[in-house]
Amino acid sequence: MAATPIQVPRRPAIVWSVVDEHLSEASFLWVQWERLLDATDHSFAEIVEDDEPRLLAHLEGLAIGGQPVAHKRLLPLLEGGEEFRTVCAAAHALLEAPDRDWIGVILERLQEDDEALRQGLLRALELSGCPDISTALLQQLPEASPALQTGILAVLRHRHTHPGDALSRMDGATSNVSAAAVRAATFAPLSLVSEFVRRGLTSDDASVRLAALETGLRRGLPIAWQACRAAREANGPEVRLGLLALSVGGTARDLKHVVAALDKPALQTEALWALGFSGKLAAADALFSILQAEASSLAAESFSAITGLPLHPPFVNDTGEDTETGSTDASIEAKVGDPTAAIECILAPPSIGAGHVDSGKVEQWWSHARGRFDAESRYLYGHPCSVQSLLSALESAPMRRRAAMAFEIAIRSQGHCLIEPRLWAATQHRQAQELRKVRPRNLVVAFEALQAS
Repeated sequence: MAATPIQVPRRPAIVWSVVDEHLSEASFLWVQWERLLDATDHSFAEIVEDDEPRLLAHLEGLAIGGQPVAHKRLLPLLEGGEEFRTVCAAAHALLEAPDRDWIGVILERLQEDDEALRQGLLRALELSGCPDISTALLQQLPEASPALQTGILAVLRHRHTHPGDALSRMDGATSNVSAAAVRAATFAPLSLVSEFVRRGLTSDDASVRLAALETGLRRGLPIAWQACRAAREANGPEVRLGLLALSVGGTARDLKHVVAALDKPALQTEALWALGFSGKLAAADALFSILQAEASSLAAESFSAITGLPLHPPFVNDTGEDTETGSTDASIEAKVGDPTAAIECILAPPSIGAGHVDSGKVEQWWSHARGRFDAESRYLYGHPCSVQSLLSALESAPMRRRAAMAFEIAIRSQGHCLIEPRLWAATQHRQAQELRKVRPRNLVVAFEALQAS
């Protein structure tokens, strides 16, 4: 009697038209998602409910196709000549493939002299949840070209990885590599961080000074605070970060200096934006004075971030105009590995909204609401600053405000709550939960009262 043959399950036939649709949609949605990370008219909650799940669904559709899809559709897209968005989608799908580890292939492609390819691969590596990526990048770092070293160091920083001995080899490197190394030193032991920050703050290169200021603030170094107070008089990129830090974590005297910057035409826009993160009644009053003099929509946004003023009729009326330019593909690429663009990931360039502010209505509202605020407390959208109000604001505030909020949280949590605002929502939600462990006192004291760690 013949044995009954064992039936081996066959893999379902691949419908290539469906694969191509997944690829096309993933490429389109990728750049849409990147642009929304800087949006003035979308919140994190809105992106999580719609845009990001759609993108991830198409990426998953590519990944589950396994090696047939990888060889026929995805790998050819990593040969060069493709757009940043397409490279991101293809590389991410490969990194999430269930049937083979493609990290080695991705790292080989990183060596190609194609900017869009390199930046797309780096962005996919930055977003991947694979734990082996950081180790693989560290191994490649010493022999990489300066441009690639810059990108790798940026990815390692966003993955919260200490570059180890590789940092010592960055002495005498190009300014971009040096700036990226100073940022990557964030996760090094405090003695090493202090040395990198000290040297960086005295650099002749503005991008290196900016990186040192950022890293020093994150680690609570007094020398960074001294640089912040000097930066308020500077004309370089440090002034934006300096005004932000003094506004959210300075003393009452520091806040007065930020308010005084409103009278300087070259600094007024930066000061308007920074004051909205302070949470202080003095800042709200200063912003209100601007609103009485001119119908500034930027002042209204910052005023609202402290007081909770509704940014809709009758206080702000839609003019029907659209001044939101959004990010271009080139600017999205720049954010991946260019340390000179990194300031925009912390504090987006202030932009003027399209709404028309009715100053009279705002004055009526403030005359009734001001009594709810006291001079010593901090407020966030009209509520006392707390863990819960911060978590709520991270979900509901305009996307372009989240990076500055995350930067402040990193400092106030003394490095225990590190929210990377350009990663996937699931990753950010997990990171944000660490905020619940932060002492309430840390949310309101001046940064100088937080001990370096």
